[in-house]
Amino acid sequence: MPHLFSRRSFIRSSALATASTLITAGCSRHNLSSSASSDQPIRLGLNLWPGAIPWQIAEEQELFKAAGINAEILWFQVLGDQINAFNAGKIDIANLTLNDLFMSNSNGVPCKLILMPDVSAGADAIVASNSINSVQDFVGKQAGVEVATIGHLLFLQALAHNGIDPQSVPMVNMAADAAIGAIIAGKLDVAYSYDPFITQLLNSGKGNVVFSSKDVPGLIADTVVAQQSLLDHRSAEVQKLVDVWHQVLDFRNQHQQEAYAIEAKRAGVSVEDYATLQKGLEWLTPQQTLETFKPGDTTRSLLHAGKVVADFMVEQKLLQTTPPDIATLIDNRFMQDYVSRHPA
Repeated sequence: MPHLFSRRSFIRSSALATASTLITAGCSRHNLSSSASSDQPIRLGLNLWPGAIPWQIAEEQELFKAAGINAEILWFQVLGDQINAFNAGKIDIANLTLNDLFMSNSNGVPCKLILMPDVSAGADAIVASNSINSVQDFVGKQAGVEVATIGHLLFLQALAHNGIDPQSVPMVNMAADAAIGAIIAGKLDVAYSYDPFITQLLNSGKGNVVFSSKDVPGLIADTVVAQQSLLDHRSAEVQKLVDVWHQVLDFRNQHQQEAYAIEAKRAGVSVEDYATLQKGLEWLTPQQTLETFKPGDTTRSLLHAGKVVADFMVEQKLLQTTPPDIATLIDNRFMQDYVSRHPA
């Protein structure tokens, strides 16, 4: 199921995708039919990652129509294509990770984060062979990690949380699926991976999870980002979209099997495989989402997590300058309005 895994691709792919559009993005935005006009559909450009696929329910159940929203979903199988489209103004709303948001901002794309549907809560992990039981045991062992990716960030967090010098753990650049195969074959000690590869390792009996995104909740987050022009000119419809998202979550809670069937079909995988991927995601309630928008000293705060991600991107030279405080890239009025009408 290669399409589902695009969300864990290189953070660097955002930089490459953006770089390829720098020459054309400025003029393309002026030449396109603007969705700032209410007679144009709001274009949701989504990639095939489980954190975004529930939007398919909004179409299947005709929730857009019921809410009186002129909207359409455009699905992207390739992450770089989605980012290109968003940066060029060809789509109005996109599901992005924090690194994608920072990259778009650094290239002059005016946009704001309006929703944070879920966070990784075990979907990303540092795994190891059975001879290793703790992060302290990583010292002197070889780790297979795809450089400059979300996995690289998680690996460094595992070391930092346990006081381990990164120089003491030799790292080889390796994709997540290949790294799992190497551990099973006894050729590698430590690796970053995600499901279903994590489950594959556990089922083999050849390894275990030592550190995961559960240990840094909120660090790896899925967000929904909107073009500033849309927020300026069609805010009432954006509010309706936020409302529809929570109707989708309610539907999933009340009709899980039907929801998974709809989503798995869009993803092109079996319901069983799709359910496995869901186990590592934590879906946020409206109140939890608003809490993440507040300052804090852990990654549960989006402001704190944003700084960790931004520092990593600068350190890895994915950004030339430090991006603005994530607080300036959040438009929380839509979530505040929703919560005021739907108190816990």
